[in-house]
Amino acid sequence: MGSWTNRVWGRGLIAEDVCRHRKAHDSSLSANLMSHCRTVCLALLLLPTLVFGSEPSNRVEKTALRTIEVVESVNPPLNPGARKLILATDISDAYHRSLRSYLKGEQDLDLSSDPAVQFRIAAWVHGHISHDSYNTALDEATTLEILQRAIGGERFSCADFSNVLKDLLGAFGFVSRVVSLQSPNIAYGSLGSGHVANEFWSNTLDKWIFVDAQWGLYARHRGRPLNFYEMAKLRQAGKFGEVEFLPVSPDTSSDPKKLKQKIREYRAFLKDYFGFLSARYRYVEQTVNMVLPLEGRSLPLTFQGLGRNGQMLITDPAEHYFSLNHTSILLYYRDQPTSGHPLSGVDTTSTDDYLARMPQFAAQPDYTVVLYSNTPWMDRYEFSVDGGAWKALEDNTVTWTLHEGINRFAARAVNHAGIAGPKSVLAIRYGSAHR
Repeated sequence: MGSWTNRVWGRGLIAEDVCRHRKAHDSSLSANLMSHCRTVCLALLLLPTLVFGSEPSNRVEKTALRTIEVVESVNPPLNPGARKLILATDISDAYHRSLRSYLKGEQDLDLSSDPAVQFRIAAWVHGHISHDSYNTALDEATTLEILQRAIGGERFSCADFSNVLKDLLGAFGFVSRVVSLQSPNIAYGSLGSGHVANEFWSNTLDKWIFVDAQWGLYARHRGRPLNFYEMAKLRQAGKFGEVEFLPVSPDTSSDPKKLKQKIREYRAFLKDYFGFLSARYRYVEQTVNMVLPLEGRSLPLTFQGLGRNGQMLITDPAEHYFSLNHTSILLYYRDQPTSGHPLSGVDTTSTDDYLARMPQFAAQPDYTVVLYSNTPWMDRYEFSVDGGAWKALEDNTVTWTLHEGINRFAARAVNHAGIAGPKSVLAIRYGSAHR
């Protein structure tokens, strides 16, 4: 027994001794008085039970442990590559509104049909500009000016097709970039040693997709649209013949024979441009050309014999093919101890005792949810709980308390054009532990 119990039992024994002493020295004590004395002794013995209940115990009361378990996570870390893209600062300004109005006046666009809508815009550019390899618009020429000049019959280079498409896609909230496809002898090759096209980001497919507005074509392999690097890898594997080239226009009225001939010509044309893949980015407050060797070798510091500023050799394709428009979900426990600030009042003597007591202090699923995104032209976050309607947030935080069973939290970022990025999801089970 513990020391507290021994002290109580000691008082009982002393009381019993008193009774025995009186019995031995007072022969005149009546039997009735002795009976009362025994009653007092018994009361003293039972006092702890009468006052405190059962005898104190060190045993921990059994309580079922309720656990928090992630059962599904689509919650990718954010790629910082988005910060180096060269994009318009603001797509809600008057210039980009005029671009949207210009195109909407001629096209009925379903902006939710990614990537079909991007191909549709590329088809519009292909149909409104004619090609001339030797006529390039000045850098200060705007997309609207180029389109007006095209209406007047002026023809433009592949670079102008790409810049116009990049601007128009951006006006509708779709991220794209201009890519330079270069022959292995780009450094000192003749005119035509390089070609310019686009890659745009698809939220639906969660990848970059190659499109050539000058030719009005895109590439596909086994039903999946390709970026240029994927094409290059298929070519290196001897599978370039498996790549399909398809028209960006949904119009099926064109002559099938002419389309087949065009695709044959494009396949033959494109095979000369698998030397290097280059794109311009912002890097340490400078504009640089990040050059990825494909079938080319050393970094070219010249371009068709002319000097080329800001060339940077990269060997990792991920420098070009980073992810965009993702949202990260981070959970922070509200007003309770965490592993970084552990409990100070847990009185435990062993690991087994700690586990036995865990139901008393285990984490409760009451969270502050913090959202982050690498979405260009960011406007707002939206969230959904248990499959409910999307709700907009004023900032990037919201509280979330889990119920018994499966809980689902989804989040996404929406840009100023109303284009929502891919949704991130956490599904968490809360309830009795499975052991």
